[in-house]
Amino acid sequence: FFGNKSPSPQPGLENCTWYRDSSCCVNEEITSLFSGVDVPDRANGNCRNYINYLMCYVCDPRQNVFYDQERLTVCADFCNDLLSACSDAVLKGERLGTRYGTNGSAYCMDRRFQVGTAAESCFTLATDKRILRGAGSSARPNALLMCLMALAVAIFGKGDRKLMMMVMLVGGGVLLMSRGSDALISDSSIKAVAGQVSSSIRSIASGGILRTNLQTVYDNAATVVEDLNTTGILGLIESQLTSLTNDLDTAAMALQSAVQSANRATAGDTPTTLSPGLSTLAPSVFSDADSRSATDALNLVYNSTYRRYINFAQSIVKIPDSVDRNSGALYDTVAWSAAIDRQLMTLQRKRNVRWTYFGSETGMYRMYPANEWPSNFAGFNVDYDPRRRPWYLSATSGPKAVGIFLDCSRSMSSRGRWSIARAAVTEILNSLTRDDSVNIICSKGDYINSDGYQRRESPRVLGCNKQGMMRATSSNRAQLLESLNEQSPSGSGEEHIDALNTLLNLFPTSGTEKRCMNLLVFITDGKDTDPGAFQNICYDHSNTNSGGSVGTRRRYGCNLLQTNFDALYNAVTSAHNSVTTSLRVVGIETGNEGSELPGRLGCNNDGVYIQLLSTNDVRSQMTAYYSYLARLVDMQTMSIEPTSPYVDASGLGRIITLSRAVYDLSGNLLGVIGIDAVLDDVENTLLDDQFGLSYAFLIDTEGRAIVHPRLRPSAELVDDPVYPHIRTLETNNGQPAAFATVLTDMLAQNTGFSAPIV
Repeated sequence: FFGNKSPSPQPGLENCTWYRDSSCCVNEEITSLFSGVDVPDRANGNCRNYINYLMCYVCDPRQNVFYDQERLTVCADFCNDLLSACSDAVLKGERLGTRYGTNGSAYCMDRRFQVGTAAESCFTLATDKRILRGAGSSARPNALLMCLMALAVAIFGKGDRKLMMMVMLVGGGVLLMSRGSDALISDSSIKAVAGQVSSSIRSIASGGILRTNLQTVYDNAATVVEDLNTTGILGLIESQLTSLTNDLDTAAMALQSAVQSANRATAGDTPTTLSPGLSTLAPSVFSDADSRSATDALNLVYNSTYRRYINFAQSIVKIPDSVDRNSGALYDTVAWSAAIDRQLMTLQRKRNVRWTYFGSETGMYRMYPANEWPSNFAGFNVDYDPRRRPWYLSATSGPKAVGIFLDCSRSMSSRGRWSIARAAVTEILNSLTRDDSVNIICSKGDYINSDGYQRRESPRVLGCNKQGMMRATSSNRAQLLESLNEQSPSGSGEEHIDALNTLLNLFPTSGTEKRCMNLLVFITDGKDTDPGAFQNICYDHSNTNSGGSVGTRRRYGCNLLQTNFDALYNAVTSAHNSVTTSLRVVGIETGNEGSELPGRLGCNNDGVYIQLLSTNDVRSQMTAYYSYLARLVDMQTMSIEPTSPYVDASGLGRIITLSRAVYDLSGNLLGVIGIDAVLDDVENTLLDDQFGLSYAFLIDTEGRAIVHPRLRPSAELVDDPVYPHIRTLETNNGQPAAFATVLTDMLAQNTGFSAPIV
């Protein structure tokens, strides 16, 4: 699973510990992998244990027996035991016991596993919860060894002797080991065989590769001088980009119109209140991405352009796990949106267009062409809520700078407030796109504990950039989440004012980094005092650890939210009214204490107030946040702008997405359409047409390098790339200075030539 490597002792395994003596994975691999798996709802402890044990197959040293071509073979008895343990768990709104009865094999096959019966060839539960050391474990031979063994067979033929031979390279020579059951082989015979193998290898190295001949041809090659037609190359690139943008523009308008027409056709119908069930819809209307039987019925065929199995005859529909499948609004949306399939088929004929889709406000996601929905290594289909995806959110809010003020004082540690706050921050970070920017400050201050000792605490900017906002790339968001998980609530709220001012200074006020919208998210429980050890902090204490002399009486921790309230409110209001920042405010209260502060901060500054009561389905609890973002801009008149290029998760390489919001006749948001297009033609032209030291590159409107010879090509990217500014690639300490003029002309979208830059 983690590549063709041999098992080794891994005493540091914190999970799958029964593989510590012999493991095909390391702790960091399974920690990262397991964190992305959500078990079914209402899974009991026994069910969770079985699922965890199943996931540990990635560490099993016997993988070469039951894991092949990215397919896991599970023993039928284990499937039955797993289903029995998880019969009360709920998947896609239905109890597993109700859906599968006692047929564990059907459950495993729906997870895209193969089912076996012979324990020696499938994954099952070991008697003592351990895979016995050495039991069937073997590493796959490497390619060189296989080639040498094949060479030995070719040289010596396949005799009837029961002789097993293994050839190994040792220090540039050849070592031949043999084991036979019929006869002893003399040392001289072994040496003779080894000599023949060595001779053949030397022949391959010299004559087979024709090293000498190739060098001679190269030395005698004629030199040709060729002029570089820069005008022609730039003209071709311009033509390709124009074709790409035209395809996207026309496709977006056509798909937006198709969605509006499909919705208007049912505008007079009575909304469904009690859904008869999505299964009552025809397969051409609802092909469930989460149903194996529905996917199998599509007769998918592999397509090299899409690099997956697809069907051009229709779309598929994905319903997020958190959405009630019995919702009448969902039923109606699935029914009327099927009418856009005809338009989706038309768009597919455009050269650069790949995936086309519509995400509804109900959570439904219709995607064309139909394909097999991906599942994770544990066999569960990857969940997908379009309303939380960057392409959806960028179409309903535009680019923005988001500064998150996180109350990290001690009062946040009680009643689950800290968990709620972290869930809110995680939700916001996951909703951002690389066109957004973000940073977080964790606010806490000094305090006196119940023994009268001063404890030092101070606000912390959690982003790597301590002086400003960071692009919301996947790597930057991951860094912020990692830093967030390292924090814990402690201290007082004395430093809230300083923390707020620090955060406000991080917002861009000018230049290319200034976002269309500056958004302050203020997360607090709103408590005026801190519990527990903080009950005496507003009293004077004799403290010898505070830096003063013995007996010095000082006051710490009295300026909490109660006394800071007006100052905090005034600072936020001033930033909201500022011409340079034009701050929008979202006040989030963790818990139900009825705090006045987050409400006033949001509601009195043209913002919004949200109360989060638990960590369950935070997205739904934050519906007001997403609706607020959508209301800030008139998206119906907003120009269509594609996303920055990113790496397609399905393997299409570097793509861009054009998305646009769709509204009904009353101005209510129906959802967002999206179109993915590849950059293959443009990238190939840019990177292929290089002569000597001459090359071409592509930047965006902010000067970031999208394609450049010093950047990795799409084929080598495994994650969304970080696009550096072109200055970092073309200049060194500001030299050559003349490049600044070229860059200015490029950003102004001027066409022309520059003098030679030296």
